[in-house]
Amino acid sequence: MTPGSLVLYKGSPGEEVWEQPYYIKKAGNHMSEFEREWNRWMERHIQVRKGERKQRLLNELGHGEMKFLREIWFPVRRSLDRLHPEYEVKDHQGKPRFLDFAYVSEHVKVGFDVQGYGPHGRDVSRWRFADERKRTAFLLGMGWHLCPFAYDDLEGELDQCRFLLQLVMGRFLGTPSPLDKGVWREKEVLRYFMNHPDPARAKDIADAFSVSAQTARRILLQLRNKQWIEPANASGDKRRIHAYVIHPAAVKFVL
Repeated sequence: MTPGSLVLYKGSPGEEVWEQPYYIKKAGNHMSEFEREWNRWMERHIQVRKGERKQRLLNELGHGEMKFLREIWFPVRRSLDRLHPEYEVKDHQGKPRFLDFAYVSEHVKVGFDVQGYGPHGRDVSRWRFADERKRTAFLLGMGWHLCPFAYDDLEGELDQCRFLLQLVMGRFLGTPSPLDKGVWREKEVLRYFMNHPDPARAKDIADAFSVSAQTARRILLQLRNKQWIEPANASGDKRRIHAYVIHPAAVKFVL
């Protein structure tokens, strides 16, 4: 199939499955917001991958992974941006380690796995059990935050899974909403900086958090006085500061 064709994802219950790559196809234009986002996201990742990494993407996304995206991730985050499927990390021995999904930004790396009881519990060999422990230790040592989900919970505990995902991602990214006073407000704005690599202006903060431009400028001034953000202009001209970037020390405060 050519890029842009609409084909169903592997393992879609009760629907026709076409050849790879997997896109969602429906009659007419009756596609949901998620289905349009999935097609855009999947096409982008297929186009940039080659060889074994591309084949793994096409072969390994099954029903559990799709359910995680459709029923858990997308209702919480409303976007698949920055989320990478079948993400490869080479360990200290050069062995490829794969995460079902990885959320990667300049400051945060969060890995997600959908794990069935059989292959990860009941039927696991001693070698596989030990190897998974080494995988976990290596990823943690490399700065990854890991968030596994049980396949059975994706079938029967959707609300709890969404809550847990929001809890995990809210720690790093937050959710734009009207701001209250205090430390929580400062952390939410710093999370905004962490999730947006480009310098942020007062207008960006005002738009993201539904506050006035004056309030946004006051928040940025408070953060600058605490040395949690710094001017984006490298010239050092303090008279005209239009945008800021997060200071590395602020990341520890947020996390």
